[in-house]
Amino acid sequence: MTIEAIQLAARDGYPLAAVRYSAPGTVHGRIVVAGANAVSQRFYRPFAEFAAARGYPTLTLDYRGVGLSRPESLRGFQVEYRHWAELDLAAAVDAMASDSVPLFVVGHSFGGHAF
Repeated sequence: MTIEAIQLAARDGYPLAAVRYSAPGTVHGRIVVAGANAVSQRFYRPFAEFAAARGYPTLTLDYRGVGLSRPESLRGFQVEYRHWAELDLAAAVDAMASDSVPLFVVGHSFGGHAF
């Protein structure tokens, strides 16, 4: 398994920190982890490693304003829940979509409602 820190561009261009967990061998599907409200993607690493080791490349991300996608200062930072869904999660789905295998979204709290 390869673990790679990458940067996604949200649909409006905002830079998002993400981690891609590649799967060795046969790929059965791909997974985007849609995390809970303000939970860092590090929380989902054990799940992502477990899924990738079983043939499901997985992507985790920090929404804008959270974790490694947080600006130096949050003073004056404007964000709405819909930005996380419509712009940030959409970029993750775009990054993981494939014509050859299904794409799954595993949602935790807000992440499950976002879809």
